[in-house]
Amino acid sequence: MSDRIKGITVEIGGDTTNLSKSLESVNKSIRTTQSQLRDVSTLLKLDPGNTDLLKQKQEYLNTAIGETETKLKKEKEALQAAHDTEGYPSDKMQALEREVVSTTESLKSLKNEAEAFGSVASQQFKVAGEKIQDVGSKISSAGSGLTKNITAPIAAIGTASIAAFHSVDAG
Repeated sequence: MSDRIKGITVEIGGDTTNLSKSLESVNKSIRTTQSQLRDVSTLLKLDPGNTDLLKQKQEYLNTAIGETETKLKKEKEALQAAHDTEGYPSDKMQALEREVVSTTESLKSLKNEAEAFGSVASQQFKVAGEKIQDVGSKISSAGSGLTKNITAPIAAIGTASIAAFHSVDAG
């Protein structure tokens, strides 16, 4: 958790709780989810078509988005309460504002990652497409190899044979 909100106390609904304590469980859950998400992403680099890993990544992304939305909501409530509190220290207010901006950016990043990831089916189609493209490249390479190594020499022999036939026929 950021040091920006460490030690900030705000009264929300009559409860004066240290903000970092109120966010403690949310932050712990976010850290755990992020760790699991990194693990799954690493494994997907090794086996991009693994359906179980694709499902897990999608679930972790959705969980991370939900947890980050919860954190942002609590931070915004704390910021509003701070604004409503007369004489609230401006440095602590600015720290809260920075934390809201940071969490908002984290949420945007997670949503962009989830959007780019798409669904499990789209990831499977992507992997299948890459495999088909690879096979196509290999077939194309083999075809050009055949043309270079077999077809061209046969055509040259044919041309030489015709030329030889015409020279025998002319003589």
